[in-house]
Amino acid sequence: MKKDPICGMDVDEKTGLNAELNGETYYFCSEHCRKKFLAQASGKSESSQVAPGRKAEYICPMDPEVVQDHPGDCPKCGMPLEPKIVAAGDDEENTELKSLSVKFWAGLVLTLPVFVLAMGEMIHGLRIKEALPYSVSKWIELILSTPVVFWAGGIFFKRAWNSILNRSPNMFTLIVMGVSAAYGYSALAVLVPDEREIDEESHPGHCRHLVGVHPVPTRRLIRLDARWRRQPRRRGR
Repeated sequence: MKKDPICGMDVDEKTGLNAELNGETYYFCSEHCRKKFLAQASGKSESSQVAPGRKAEYICPMDPEVVQDHPGDCPKCGMPLEPKIVAAGDDEENTELKSLSVKFWAGLVLTLPVFVLAMGEMIHGLRIKEALPYSVSKWIELILSTPVVFWAGGIFFKRAWNSILNRSPNMFTLIVMGVSAAYGYSALAVLVPDEREIDEESHPGHCRHLVGVHPVPTRRLIRLDARWRRQPRRRGR
């Protein structure tokens, strides 16, 4: 597999589009990326081809047939639209990348203690239950998980809702369904505990409700992927 130099996606050498430059072959996921690469390689500024007064156009890198006259998310796949004609030093994209980076690192800081509290019992020699009883740790997990799910991961809920409005379910719909189910069940287990809940001190070997174990680390990995995908597109420009 080769990397598309414009968007950073993996491209199959047998099926992907390609172009040669200085004796080296480059592969692309779409004709849009290929044309952008050739325009940059030839030293032509795409912005110089824009007629005065012409409205900007935004295109989806995954679905090139989707074109809008304003920025936003693709109504099909939910990915952010990119300007069809890219100007140097795109402040809008820099702002989005900074926002992704801030939320990723902030979410990671909040996720690590949740992960340790929930999975620490599986680490040999780490006796978290003795230092922090479950009646306390479950509230810590809930409090730390909530901003990760709804603040750091708010973009997923927004795009999932748009996919429903556009009647075009996509990966964001699936992500939100899974995360919402995991978070909702865990939060309910903390806020409305079952009277039949096993006492932790009496039965230390039993598994308990773990708040945020599923949604929080998963959200961090997904946001990391989104952040990485934005960086190659910047370098490609």
